[in-house]
Amino acid sequence: AERGLAVIPPFDDDRIIAGQGTIGLEIVEDRPDVALVLVPVGGGGMSSGVATALHHLVPAAKVIAVEPEGR
Repeated sequence: AERGLAVIPPFDDDRIIAGQGTIGLEIVEDRPDVALVLVPVGGGGMSSGVATALHHLVPAAKVIAVEPEGR
């Protein structure tokens, strides 16, 4: 901000979540019959985007957020 640059939040921004949603679009393109997707969780942007896209394209598909054991 001091140098006039744009601040781009890593996960909690509608634009970031929408961009991550393209992963869900690609999953459905490759597997239109998808029933379950496991998504890694960090800040939540990827899981939010994938879940939103899948919810609209394949409402019956389940999305489960996962993280490594011991994290």
